[in-house]
Amino acid sequence: MVGALGIPPAELALGYPMTIDFPPQISTLKDQLDAASEKAAAIIRSAPVERLTTRPISGGWSAVECLIHLNLTTKQYIPLINAQIVQARADGLESAGPFRMDWTGRFLAWFLEPPYRKRSKTMPGAIPDRPRPPGPVLEELRALNNQLIALLQDANGLSFEDIKIVSPFNGRVKYNLYSTFRILTAHERRHLWQAEKTLETL
Repeated sequence: MVGALGIPPAELALGYPMTIDFPPQISTLKDQLDAASEKAAAIIRSAPVERLTTRPISGGWSAVECLIHLNLTTKQYIPLINAQIVQARADGLESAGPFRMDWTGRFLAWFLEPPYRKRSKTMPGAIPDRPRPPGPVLEELRALNNQLIALLQDANGLSFEDIKIVSPFNGRVKYNLYSTFRILTAHERRHLWQAEKTLETL
């Protein structure tokens, strides 16, 4: 997968020598992704492996499964976002912002913010399917968030409002790129909150 600048996002995430001046809105998204990675690390450090991998008696995922769910979700989005950035660069969809969320994005981001307003059904492809040790799960989450930040770098100068992303979980739902990142960051906060609450019940 190669980004619009001809650089794979994974390589950008590993420290490609670029200095990006983000608009304030996009800088906030980067900060939220960094904060989510740090929160996940704090959760993993907060409890022994046995507690991190234990499901609550009342049902639901273990703390580690919450992180696995985030990783599975992000992996669905990264190639879709990358493809649309490449197309937008080719089409010259440039803008310095500011950017607005569309109605669908506003609703989903609001709905996903913790604490839960209503539980929702997890779509196939994002359900934790097997136990995994906490360490590798955390490292994958960090790497995936770095890839999302690399995509923010790749899209810098493009119109986050005019680039459209089709949901990988429902082909009838789409939102603009700015909404997409707002949805993803709210989704991370939701399940990191869930992981913390799960540990509190054990």
